[in-house]
Order: sequence, then C-alpha cells, then structure tokens
Amino acid sequence: MTWNCPACNTQLRHSELEAKPRPGERYRCHICRLSLDFDPKTDRLVVAPFDSDQPSDRSVNERVRTLPQPYTAKPKPRHK
Repeated sequence: MTWNCPACNTQLRHSELEAKPRPGERYRCHICRLSLDFDPKTDRLVVAPFDSDQPSDRSVNERVRTLPQPYTAKPKPRHK
C-alpha cells in the first residue's frame, strides 16, 4: 500500500516493514507539512484536527482582543 497525503497527493516516506499506518500514530507530509492520522474505517490517511478546532473553555470576552489606540497629544492651551 502506498501512503499518500490527502492534500497534495505526495507519496509519503515510511518504513518498508510497515504495510499500513498505525491507528493513533501521527504522521506528517514532508511537502505540505500537514499532520496526518490513519482512519481505519476508510483505510486512508486523513488530515489531523488542528489545535484551534478543539473547543475552548474561555468566554467570548477573554478571546476578544482590542488593538491599542494611537496616541494623540492634547493641544496645549495658548497664553494670551
């Protein structure tokens, strides 16, 4: 079985002793640098979920960041 990246279809380098990828093992495409997992149901490599795909416990307000406003100097009062 040849191991191909599902994104760029590049044949992945692997040990000739392994007939197919191991479930639970993380692989990486050396061309597009995607992390890949083996899906035993489809018998293919699939793109691993990104860390940002995981749900977060932070509230919406904690995730929102505001940009600092540019400094504007106040006009100095004129002496008469």
